[in-house]
Amino acid sequence: MSSLIKDMTREQVVEEKLCIQKALLRFESVHGRPSSRADRDLMRPLYDRYRSVKRLIGGSPFQGAGSGLGSAKEDALQPIIEHVQMDFKSPFPQQPLQQQQQITGSDFEANFANKESSDLCDGPVSSITSDLRDHEPSPPLTPLEKQSCNLHELPLPELLAEQRKTKLEKRRIRRLLRQFEEDFQLATGRKVQREDRTPMEKSYAQYKHIKARLRLMEALVLKNENQVKC
Repeated sequence: MSSLIKDMTREQVVEEKLCIQKALLRFESVHGRPSSRADRDLMRPLYDRYRSVKRLIGGSPFQGAGSGLGSAKEDALQPIIEHVQMDFKSPFPQQPLQQQQQITGSDFEANFANKESSDLCDGPVSSITSDLRDHEPSPPLTPLEKQSCNLHELPLPELLAEQRKTKLEKRRIRRLLRQFEEDFQLATGRKVQREDRTPMEKSYAQYKHIKARLRLMEALVLKNENQVKC
């Protein structure tokens, strides 16, 4: 499927929205909402793409299209309600036993863009399907966001290859850090504390970044696999 939303048909845009929705829902159910600044920077382009396709579906480019492509599939999308288990097997939403309060888009946007990890971790999985504010310009991309944009543009085979490569790099750095911690404990008789990590500070930061990058790849692989099924 084309990575340029403007080149898609209405049906493709609706399928793209559903696939991203499933991927982000699965990602948040496994990992929670992006907590650290690095995680938020890496995941922002995927959340932004979801916002873009959601905005496009409700906007003017497809209004009055004679073919009505995707209208049935779009109408079948389930509203995601907080604390309610979702069933993507049926095209028709299940009525929850108890109606829960739905998170507003402005709440999610503010949290994702500005708040620190303690606030973001408390948010529900359902936040990714909220209506996001359209009138605010996106902030400039950070280096981490640019990296995640590049990952987003990769076809599935290249993405899987990059994922394997990153996993190997993660194992390499993990062995390096484990060796440092074992040597430190032998020399001092105690385990490494945060203040003892200074000599390996760059390696610890790199390891943390790689873990976040792998989580993003997991979401992108799931999105691509959903596109094949859609």
